[in-house]
Amino acid sequence: MDDEEEVLMALAQVLGDFLDKVGGPAHTMSLLQPLESLCAVEEAAARDQATEGIKKILASIKVKDFEGDVMSMIQRLMSGENFTSKFTGTQLIPHLFQHVSSQNQAELMTLFTNASKDEVPQVRKTAATVLNDMIKLVPKVPESEMLKIFNTLIKDDQDSVRMQCIDCSVSLAKVLPAAKVNQYLLPDIKLFAQDKSWRIRYLVADRIMEIANSIGFEYTKDALLPYYCNFLADSESEVRTAAVRRIADFCQILDKPTIEAKILPTLKKL
Repeated sequence: MDDEEEVLMALAQVLGDFLDKVGGPAHTMSLLQPLESLCAVEEAAARDQATEGIKKILASIKVKDFEGDVMSMIQRLMSGENFTSKFTGTQLIPHLFQHVSSQNQAELMTLFTNASKDEVPQVRKTAATVLNDMIKLVPKVPESEMLKIFNTLIKDDQDSVRMQCIDCSVSLAKVLPAAKVNQYLLPDIKLFAQDKSWRIRYLVADRIMEIANSIGFEYTKDALLPYYCNFLADSESEVRTAAVRRIADFCQILDKPTIEAKILPTLKKL
């Protein structure tokens, strides 16, 4: 590998489009091998480009024709000495899951679960981000496994990890039946709304309507109204600002007596 970052970046940018130039899908591995190496370099931009290149190639081939080689690549990425390779391995899992055997799907789930518990916070953050894509594969991906991983990540001690889970809660609400939203998801949204980190409270306030749409308006008044009122009176100005920006939309799903009793008194203080 060249030691010039510009060269690595240029290489990562072009290899994903080289499949036709090297003779087509039959020579897939001749491109995946250098891209795999690029996924372990220190330069983040080059790694990201290499990851996108691998995604492009996987989208252009029949993965089953290269299943063994591709799975070996994922396993190497997830077990590499340089933890940065795990970023790519984790991001590739949802792109592979539907195209491999049930045995390899189980292996991918194990690798993804391990990433969500990795000792390196950046790896767990990547897993939390990718969880949003995995949830969209339900029911092909087991719903119970997604909930288990989600419940692990929302209790992470790193704010940067928990922040990624807010989008995941919206995605989960879209795939879970109403009873499970009420049973499993609303308590988690409560944790987000009361989080010690103002950045997470800010994100919940900012995306309050996405959450309301995903859980259903029939739950919103009872489940979200108390938290929304707290956001309007939050100690952090960024949280209050995010809540005020959503006030017109949020009030549209409330009745007049509720607005007068709950929203207006807080709004007057602002």
